[in-house]
Amino acid sequence: REKCIQNHCSSVGFLLLSVSSCAILDVQLIVSNVSSLPASTVTSYWDTYTDPYYAVGSNGNIGHWATGLQVINETSTPGCGRCVTDLRLALVGSSDYAGLTELMGYTSVGAWAPGAAILSDGTKVTSQEVLLFAKRPTATPQSCLRYTYVTCTANTTTPTPTPSGWKFVGFWTTDVGGAKSYQDGTSGVAVTMFSK
Repeated sequence: REKCIQNHCSSVGFLLLSVSSCAILDVQLIVSNVSSLPASTVTSYWDTYTDPYYAVGSNGNIGHWATGLQVINETSTPGCGRCVTDLRLALVGSSDYAGLTELMGYTSVGAWAPGAAILSDGTKVTSQEVLLFAKRPTATPQSCLRYTYVTCTANTTTPTPTPSGWKFVGFWTTDVGGAKSYQDGTSGVAVTMFSK
């Protein structure tokens, strides 16, 4: 995995983690009952709200504290194969959820409860459980996600501006434990996720 990773600066001047010529094969949500997750396990983590909600990981585990994003990159000869082509943040139980899972070929990565969130379609929500979805085509896709980036901010009402060439996936606030991104070293009480 390490040989595929390069750091570079975006046009807006903050550090992005790019996976050079390596497709993202999968993304996983790791949940736990501890306050933090190590860089060897996830690229970032955040403190989920747990009353009355909890977080559900990609493997079905339930956690009540740190929730983290794990990105699995292609490490052999570059080539798409079956890989992730899109990421979306949507509400649990919403009509968008049904559309993503049944009509558009998206599957759940995992769910957690933010204090507030902005979904991929721009909808603002509070005190509801959200789901991260990944599109994993059954046939070989024409293009794959090759970059995923998460940044943390102390601003709890406004997401980090989306860099040129990137796609906004979602924004959410955390519980009092905050959030940390190992990609750029930021810490804060809100998270913004991008992909391309």
